[in-house]
Amino acid sequence: MEIPKYSDWVKKVSEKPEIEIDSESFKALFDKRDERTPNKQMHNFLKAYAFAVNKTKKEDRFPNLDEIENAFTDVNAQGEGQVVYNLRLRFKKITQFFDEINFGKKGVYLLPTAFRFKDRTSISIPN
Repeated sequence: MEIPKYSDWVKKVSEKPEIEIDSESFKALFDKRDERTPNKQMHNFLKAYAFAVNKTKKEDRFPNLDEIENAFTDVNAQGEGQVVYNLRLRFKKITQFFDEINFGKKGVYLLPTAFRFKDRTSISIPN
């Protein structure tokens, strides 16, 4: 099995660019005390993820978790040590935004399940 290619992912999700996911996935992105405020850790993770993807897609691949962790500094986001791995677990367990592929020594990769996500109230969130 080889590292996921960005171009292959684009072809796959182009067939169904928007998917409906449960509201719990969206709730995980916001502060539990104030649902109007983004969850800072999740926000930083997504900023670092987007930065890392933008950087590696030029090589037609996705970043692994180590590259996402390194991108935290590039986007001036706080996050050290195991924060990326812990947030990855949170995304994996409580949201439907990503599929995870583990290549052992080659790293762990997260691939978005679609270009855009829609909850049951039909609000679309671009990926």
